[in-house]
Amino acid sequence: CENGGKVVSYNNSTGQIGFSFLGSDRCSLYFDKIIDTEKPVISNLTVNDTTVTATLTDNVELSGYGISTSNSTEPTSWITISGTSYNLSTTITTEGTYYLWVKDSAGNKTAKEFSISLGTSFEALMVANNNDIFNENGLRYEGANPNNYICLDNQKSGSCTSSSLLFRIIGLFDEDTSSDGTNSSGTKKLLKIIDTNNYGGTSGKMWSSTNSYYNYNDWSRATLKTELNGTYLTTVIATSNVNSKLSNAIITAKWHLGGASTNSWSTLSTVGIYSEERNSSARYKFNEASVYAKVGLMYPSDYGYATVGGTTTNKTNCRNISLLSWSSNSYSNCKNNDWIFKTAKFVNSQEWLITPYCSDGDDASRIYSNGSIHLYNDSTVRNNLAVRPTFYLDSSLLKVVGGTGTSTDPYHIG
Repeated sequence: CENGGKVVSYNNSTGQIGFSFLGSDRCSLYFDKIIDTEKPVISNLTVNDTTVTATLTDNVELSGYGISTSNSTEPTSWITISGTSYNLSTTITTEGTYYLWVKDSAGNKTAKEFSISLGTSFEALMVANNNDIFNENGLRYEGANPNNYICLDNQKSGSCTSSSLLFRIIGLFDEDTSSDGTNSSGTKKLLKIIDTNNYGGTSGKMWSSTNSYYNYNDWSRATLKTELNGTYLTTVIATSNVNSKLSNAIITAKWHLGGASTNSWSTLSTVGIYSEERNSSARYKFNEASVYAKVGLMYPSDYGYATVGGTTTNKTNCRNISLLSWSSNSYSNCKNNDWIFKTAKFVNSQEWLITPYCSDGDDASRIYSNGSIHLYNDSTVRNNLAVRPTFYLDSSLLKVVGGTGTSTDPYHIG
């Protein structure tokens, strides 16, 4: 003030100012202008079927949120909100990619992408029906030719756009997973699928070509394991028209490496080998009892459980007969009603399985063209045999969005 006047009060809420003057005076008032440039934050964005939830926060004051189909075009309408934190819950019933927008009182905006994928969960698809899906140490497709084809492309119906993306579902299992490839991150519902193609080609591939005697049949160090989790997996994910969710949906899971011994390899049934596969003591010398990886091979038990048997040898008997004996004409009902055998890709009359033999370091299991499972004897890991890669899909990340499961109209994922 020019003549000694003073500002004696200021009400921040009402903006009223009190002055004290000594006679006439002229005063100037100055304010600091505070500019809010901090954008609001979208956290915990979750989609559960058609319900979208998120936490919206801002350092000063939220003013609204909206939904758009673009990260550059703002929503046509905004829902008014206030405060520094807001728990959002809304419903969207149309499939597609969307963007959640939020703005604050200063006009700062943030957008975050999410997708709505309508369809059938794997849990809803894999319900035991005593027809082609049975609950036997997991929910499994069984029979000579069940409708269990699944395509990993980006379509919703019709034939698979690439034969390289056509697989078959073994079943739905509770299996241990890992986020770092070493430590357990808990059990999840996982869909186990097997390639319909022979990755070994016409000449086949070795189970392992390692030169270390003690590690010949240690799958954790096998050269085929390395190749499947490297070259093979990279090729699948890079296939034209592959579903964009696949790379995240193929999960690092636990593969059990127990196997048969000298005393049991010729007598083990489906039920027996299932137990040995998960027996951490059923391993050779320094071999690992299990390994975390994305890609592996099917177990002997997967093959054994895939049959429904027949009139001469029913399913119960097939379960209890040694897998080596399936070559006998007396038990032909077992292999002839087993979709894994019916679609096997034999090279040199054999196809590799993941299970090692546990009484020496040189052998591993395989399906033989006569229908038997050999876990020892002429199964040296350096033989070139057929290979059908197998892996698990995280059932929480994918749904079935179309198809009927046949070879010409497989299930499609989204």
